[in-house]
Amino acid sequence: HIGAWEDIVRRRLSGEAVNATPEMDWPPVTATDDDAWAGAQAELERIHRGLVDAIAAFDASKLDHKPAGGSTAYVLMHGAIQHDLYHSGQIVILRKGAKSK
Repeated sequence: HIGAWEDIVRRRLSGEAVNATPEMDWPPVTATDDDAWAGAQAELERIHRGLVDAIAAFDASKLDHKPAGGSTAYVLMHGAIQHDLYHSGQIVILRKGAKSK
């Protein structure tokens, strides 16, 4: 889910009009073994790096433009950060709960 939205923001910043389908937003988990987990982490890192690179290359004079959709580039970028922080907080809470059992 985090990776889906990072990729959607990257694609929107590049001018692509993309909307999340339920399958994109919450892709099904088909494997839960260690290799699958490592693959998911590597894929998230790859997607995250793509967003970081897109933001780094973004022309700051276009922050108020609406590249694709209803939000400005500035709002899209900050929204991606806020979304990641929100879910990171959820992960921390879940991990603390799992450790206390």
